[in-house]
Amino acid sequence: MQFVYRAKNRGAGYSNPRAIIVLILLIVAAALFRVCAGLFNTYIAAQKRPLPVSQTAVERPAETAPYQDAFEQVSSEALPVLKEEAPELKLEVREPDLPAPVDLAGANKEEPAAEALKGPGKEEVRKTEMEQLQKEAQKLVEEKNFSEAETKYNELLELQQESFGKNHPEVASTLAALAAIYEAKGNLSRAEEFYKTALGSSEQSLGFDHADVAGLLNRMGMMYYRAGRLVEAEDTFKREFDIEYMRLGDDHPDTIQTMLNLGTVYMATLQFPKAEELFLKAVDRSERTFGKEHEKTAEAYFSLADLYHTVSKFDKAGPLFKRVLEIVRTAKGAESEEWAMAAARLGQVYFSEKRFAEAQPFFEKAVAIMDKVRGQDSTEFLLLRQRLAEIAYARGNIARAEGMWLEMLLIAQRACPPGDKELSIVLNHVAKFYRHIENPREAEKYEQMLRENDAKRKGAGH
Repeated sequence: MQFVYRAKNRGAGYSNPRAIIVLILLIVAAALFRVCAGLFNTYIAAQKRPLPVSQTAVERPAETAPYQDAFEQVSSEALPVLKEEAPELKLEVREPDLPAPVDLAGANKEEPAAEALKGPGKEEVRKTEMEQLQKEAQKLVEEKNFSEAETKYNELLELQQESFGKNHPEVASTLAALAAIYEAKGNLSRAEEFYKTALGSSEQSLGFDHADVAGLLNRMGMMYYRAGRLVEAEDTFKREFDIEYMRLGDDHPDTIQTMLNLGTVYMATLQFPKAEELFLKAVDRSERTFGKEHEKTAEAYFSLADLYHTVSKFDKAGPLFKRVLEIVRTAKGAESEEWAMAAARLGQVYFSEKRFAEAQPFFEKAVAIMDKVRGQDSTEFLLLRQRLAEIAYARGNIARAEGMWLEMLLIAQRACPPGDKELSIVLNHVAKFYRHIENPREAEKYEQMLRENDAKRKGAGH
């Protein structure tokens, strides 16, 4: 009662500070109570709603757990055995065997896949056409029908350039084939033009140091050598050698052959020390690569022996030619053309040393083989007969020598057209023979025939 009383006495009861604090605390407590009550109601409502499927926990039933554990245990124990016993399977993907769909909208409509079944595409047809042209051209070359072969190769070249462009290995190969045809027909300027074009195409498509580039350089070098353009032949073989030496090494068969070719050019240009150096290296590499009894090694021996004979080192040339004869006899037989060539060279060594009795059997054997292999119209046969005629004259058998010279002249007149260089050579030898035996009448007769033949050659532009 005192409290109330005191409040009344102080004016409306709110002037007391303590009472004000208590009132504020009560108001705050009431507000907090309402907030807590709202949060509690929200929680209860959320518990009553179902969870989304993605958040629903799936628990394995308790009764299946023992069986699952046992299955995993058995599987892990059996796995190694299955890996050892199961065979390796090769899978083949196959289309399912389904019935073809029935086109109810139109039974006559063409299937989309039918277009592919009509035949090969344009590229395949062109490829087949090019292969056929190449086969036909190669066969014509083998038959020495160069004009028809040229036509086929030109058709092939046109198709290849349309398909591949100008710089492609196939294009370069066809250009080289055409160059060889032009060379065979005697059109050296055209042959050189096509070889150079082929070389440029091969360089652009394959690179400047490719094996195909070296092969083209070899062909060009041989063409220059046969044409007597020895400086160009030397430069071309040098470049070929550089490529092969870098790519293949100096003991590769291609590199060894290029050594021999370049050495032969050095011989023709009287660069004998350079030729000897290359030939000796070729002999060494051939012996290491092929062995001392191999035909390729015999080729190296032959080149070195030929050099020694040319520079009159007969003591070195003779044994090497004998070695060649032994190897060739074993490899090809004593009736082969290779053996005849080696026998003729050994006979020539003896002839140069004026050992005519030893030289004659080798020339006679070589003449008999060349008669069978090349025929009497060949240059090789005539040259060998010439040596036999000279041996007969040197040994004092004048009648036999005269008969052989006149026989050679008849063969040359039958085989060579008027104005031919080979015919002039034989006429010159016959005229000289009669001069040697002091028969001027016969000598003048054949000298006049020689002048007439030379005039025909100059008139024909040979």
